[in-house]
Amino acid sequence: DVYKRQGFGGAKFGFDSFANYGSTEISDSDLPYGRVIQDPAAAVDENLKKFTANLTKLKTLVPLVGTNKDNHELRDQIGKLSKETNSLAIATRNLLQSGFRAEGAGDRADVKKKLNKLMKDFQTNLSTFEEITQNYKQREIKFALPPRPPK
Repeated sequence: DVYKRQGFGGAKFGFDSFANYGSTEISDSDLPYGRVIQDPAAAVDENLKKFTANLTKLKTLVPLVGTNKDNHELRDQIGKLSKETNSLAIATRNLLQSGFRAEGAGDRADVKKKLNKLMKDFQTNLSTFEEITQNYKQREIKFALPPRPPK
């Protein structure tokens, strides 16, 4: 089976913007852990906690760009954290898809309700991530650093 997904994140970090690109196809082999998860809702909930923690860190780090604490290491840290958050977004999207496809999930109102709530929470966090990414890109352009000194 082939399913649709959107890309996430920002071009600065080498991944597609969620809002600006069309869907791409993924197969079951692209799902986290290479298979459908037994309890996708629990896995999504765990990913959302990590995602939220990463957003909190990014909200702290991005405003430092352009201050006296700005340096290459800070920007590397922001880039690494953004890539990790992007990977979590993709994994979470895949988990949500597998949850909605899970046997009987569409028939059980309680499971469907929980998955819909998780999807809404995920979309809210994703919007926040996109705002942070845009803010970072603007600050990065406005406050360009000199080239990294040779080692």
